Amino acid sequence: MEKEQITPEKLGEALYHLNLMIAKDNFLNNKEMQENVGTKHFDRNALLGEIMAINMFSTIHALEGLKEEKLEKKIFDAMHDAYYNDLKDAGATSELILSQRLFIQKRYAEYQDATKEKRSPNRLWPLTHHALNNLIKEEVKEFFAMQYLLTYIGGIMKVILDFVAKYKISE
Repeated sequence: MEKEQITPEKLGEALYHLNLMIAKDNFLNNKEMQENVGTKHFDRNALLGEIMAINMFSTIHALEGLKEEKLEKKIFDAMHDAYYNDLKDAGATSELILSQRLFIQKRYAEYQDATKEKRSPNRLWPLTHHALNNLIKEEVKEFFAMQYLLTYIGGIMKVILDFVAKYKISE
């Protein structure tokens, strides 16, 4: 089967929308997920910001090294631009968008450091622990909640890889 051609910019925009759909369908609108992770009574907008940071970082983590660095940068820049443009279209001020950019950078730095921790045979376990702490806003040691979120993050990475595999990226 011949792969459909797509530009890095269009792919990045599509990845943003896929991440948003996953965040809403599989987390915000999934009461079982929220109950098991412990976020059932949290503010939906705050949760969406945290989940999008997790989803977009998981996307970057899944795709790093699959394409040449120049293409990856264009894809990831387009994904983030679509996110910030969506915030702007929703009425966010330039100050709020800047604050969100800084928030995303901070989370990515934390999550990148977490991927280098060697606390478990599963390479995603430290990332999951940090992500869950950020969702709950406190130190969490709940194994079941971490396992649930680990499955969510692993699922995102698989969906992203399967999605990108359908396309031939060309400029």
